Amino acid sequence: MDNDFNIKEPQPSGILIWGEKKLNGELAQVVFELVSKSKQLLQNKENNKITVITAGELSNLQQIKDNLAKYGADELVIIKSPLLEQYNTRSYSDAVTKYLKDFPKEIFLIGATKQGRDLAPQISSAMQTGLTADCTGLEITNEGKLAATRPTFGGELMATIMCKTYPQMATVRPKIFKSQIIDEPTEIFLNEYYPQNIQPSLKKVIKSIPISAENNKLENAKIVLAGGKGLKDKETFNKLYKLANLLGAEVAASRKAVDAGLANHDIQVGQTGKTISPDLYIAFGISGAIQHCVGISRSKRIIAINSDINAPIAQSADTLIVGDAKEIINSWINELQ
Repeated sequence: MDNDFNIKEPQPSGILIWGEKKLNGELAQVVFELVSKSKQLLQNKENNKITVITAGELSNLQQIKDNLAKYGADELVIIKSPLLEQYNTRSYSDAVTKYLKDFPKEIFLIGATKQGRDLAPQISSAMQTGLTADCTGLEITNEGKLAATRPTFGGELMATIMCKTYPQMATVRPKIFKSQIIDEPTEIFLNEYYPQNIQPSLKKVIKSIPISAENNKLENAKIVLAGGKGLKDKETFNKLYKLANLLGAEVAASRKAVDAGLANHDIQVGQTGKTISPDLYIAFGISGAIQHCVGISRSKRIIAINSDINAPIAQSADTLIVGDAKEIINSWINELQ
């Protein structure tokens, strides 16, 4: 007897992107960044479909569809279930896992946000596949495999990792890739997915509080002044705020400055902090290890002020000023006043 009636397993195809939502029902900016990067990765590839998957209600569906199409997405899938009205790890990961088993994908990308870092490992575990976390680079090899690059060994080295199983999963830091509008956007397909027997959440959300715009000032700043351990004491570090006020800038810190007690973690920039993309980034007394430079790589111009002419940050800076950072801060404040 021939095998004409054998059921064939669906083959992995295209890229799936997690469509994280903000509290107002709009998609997070990192979603559009991942769509743009996916469009670039799939140029001249046969299986080049880009699908964005999300859950629950969207604030303005038509506008979201139009925006996704502008950046190159082909399909928007909305998972429908009463258990998905508010984000919870258990229900969301179970629903997305069921979708991936019904519609296998070659690659699954998720923003390395708090939600993404919570959701991704649950899904990769359920799918019995690998996950490369906090990526800063993505490429497709000649063999069609995803090559995901991330800092490793405490940020001292960059590692490129490839996964042997499907979907090839990676979380990607926001603001690493630019969202770019394509020349000829096409109509995006809208589909709904109704998973059965989703696991209910073990937690209950009593109240959701929107993040204040104050907390996003650093990420959106055009000019950022950053202090490192080289500033030596908190008094000197605090002078950065005075200088920033005169320049209309925001203040950031390196991990070593935070560890030394000079600044709070909420202004830390780098692998374990925020990723920023200002027009001008000025680093005062920052050595510039890989884990710090990861967070500032999209700055349009970098000026480094350091007493060591051979400091690693010199490799990333457009301009290096060799001198005492404390003296230069005081000099600039006096000049501007």
